[in-house]
Amino acid sequence: MIKQTLGNSGPEISLLGYSMWFMLMKETWRIQDDIAMLKAIQAGIENGINWIDTAPVYGFGHAESLLARGISHIPRDRLVLSGKFGIDWQNNNRFRFALSPEEIRTSLENSLRRLETDYLDIYQPHLIPPNYDIEDIWETLEKLKQEGKIRYAGAANLDIAQIRACSTIDMLQSVQLPYSLSFRDIQEELLPYCSQNNIGIIAYSPVLLYYLLIKLDVEKSSFKHNLIRSMFTHNEDPSSALSLNKRIEPLAKEKNISISQITVAWICSFVEISSILITAKNARQVEKFVQATEVKLHAEELSFIGELIAETVGI
Repeated sequence: MIKQTLGNSGPEISLLGYSMWFMLMKETWRIQDDIAMLKAIQAGIENGINWIDTAPVYGFGHAESLLARGISHIPRDRLVLSGKFGIDWQNNNRFRFALSPEEIRTSLENSLRRLETDYLDIYQPHLIPPNYDIEDIWETLEKLKQEGKIRYAGAANLDIAQIRACSTIDMLQSVQLPYSLSFRDIQEELLPYCSQNNIGIIAYSPVLLYYLLIKLDVEKSSFKHNLIRSMFTHNEDPSSALSLNKRIEPLAKEKNISISQITVAWICSFVEISSILITAKNARQVEKFVQATEVKLHAEELSFIGELIAETVGI
């Protein structure tokens, strides 16, 4: 699998990264679920994926502990581990931001313990609310870098003003942002700015609505699902997103691939994207995503997809 340097001078990461977010806010996992997830992680590594993204809130710590089991046989320097901080929980339905220097440090120490490692390659906030001081957060990250507990500072879900602010404080290595056929808010300003300033763009939730709306039934009215929607769908319009999937489906069938695969192939066509974060519950799903990176969309096919996007969900 293709690998490239993340950002200006970051780690070398594979075109696909594996995310543990499928375990988001799920406290109890069956043994069968854990085994399937471990096999998915192994399949990813065997197919060239060299970096994995996780967070304490994914499975309330269980994702990190499970990941430690899944990579225990692999030399640490062969993997790039990415972690997040900034969301604390008391129980399934009570969350709060935790972005003070003490909270960031405590969260990291707990993650390192669960992951059974001495450092994280990339450490980043889930998001930074407008009323939080970015300088304080970055000062803490710089201290953690100096202590050797993290190698690079990244961030997720920042707007353009926040990215500019982070860039003036210290080198922002990467930004994780949602990007899919039906959600392209980063396209106009963020992609060009990050490309010009050597900030790596990691696209997450590439096939978000296809999985969440169809597989997880997030239309159910519970706080848990509402939180998933706000964090990962950014309140996209389900009807237009699903309509777009249906309109693109004939092209996918013609190429003998799934909607999920054609979406990943489409994102791969953007040179500004450093890597795409995928998630999967089993090895077969991982292998399908890997196959998607080898799909070539011709200029006329990309133009056709662009026209459908414009007609269905707008530019």
